[in-house]
Amino acid sequence: MASWIWLSGLFLKHSVLKRIGFWGVIIFLTAAIVPYSLAFIFKSFTIESDNSAVEISKAPSLNNKFATGDRINVITDKIEAEIDTMGGDIRQLKLFEISTQGNSTQTYQLLLDNPNRFHIAQSGLIGDKLPTHLTKYSIASDKKVYRLAPDEDILEVKLISVNPSPNITENTHVTKIFRFQRGSYHIDIEYVIGNEGIIEISPFAYFQLLHDSFAPNFANSTDSYASHTGPIIFTEDGRTIAIKYSDLDQEKDILKINRVPNIGFKGSIGMKEQNFLAIWVPEENHPREFFAKKYTHDQYTAGVILPVGNIAPGQYKKIKAKLFVGFK
Repeated sequence: MASWIWLSGLFLKHSVLKRIGFWGVIIFLTAAIVPYSLAFIFKSFTIESDNSAVEISKAPSLNNKFATGDRINVITDKIEAEIDTMGGDIRQLKLFEISTQGNSTQTYQLLLDNPNRFHIAQSGLIGDKLPTHLTKYSIASDKKVYRLAPDEDILEVKLISVNPSPNITENTHVTKIFRFQRGSYHIDIEYVIGNEGIIEISPFAYFQLLHDSFAPNFANSTDSYASHTGPIIFTEDGRTIAIKYSDLDQEKDILKINRVPNIGFKGSIGMKEQNFLAIWVPEENHPREFFAKKYTHDQYTAGVILPVGNIAPGQYKKIKAKLFVGFK
């Protein structure tokens, strides 16, 4: 119930229903009527100790155990990543050839999913019978290791979620695509959403980063930005907002305090780990709403919600965002 109240408050407080009209009505009704949709998703950003549980325990826990599926390993000239079929999360990511302040070359483990030390990139879809970061995907091929060959510039990894509902009105087919490019620290994450039912659907997509409160101690700087670990927003008016975990602990409305628009058309959000960034960058001029929140003990998230639009029966629609991982 508390999650439903928070979720309703999120969209009403930030005036989404007023600002985006039909989309707002759809998302509000989805939250109120469909227990498996928004209220379920936002109550369960972190995962269970077994596949039968879907909610975070209310009791603080120092041990975060993430459900797992099969792992897919991706290696390019700039990064090495592990994608888990449980949710299609990027659970591990190592950066190669990072030039730091001393102009040296090093590697850095930016994303990881250890029980007591985690930083994970997650995404999913909001809408009845659509896959979230709690959905176990199938791999489109039998291949589990992707290595960028000398004659290749792009690697694609595809995950599939098919929902053949007993009620034919709700059938969906979703492909989640990861694109890695030579010489790049950007990863494209794209959803291809097929409506194989008989009624129109109007889904949303969310892209988020889940982080613990740990701050690596390698920045010898008194500059608050340089030493910051936690959520960070690059606004459409050119500002950089570093959000403190302590403010999220106190449930401050950081976006309102910093005059971040309820609905914007530019800007990006993610997590800063002192000198390193993991940032979600939606396509320019696509409507977006940012969020940053503490969920339970030592678990913080920052992300963005994007409307996909209406998908008629028999039609497919795409939505994507870039994940930038690198040194800043």
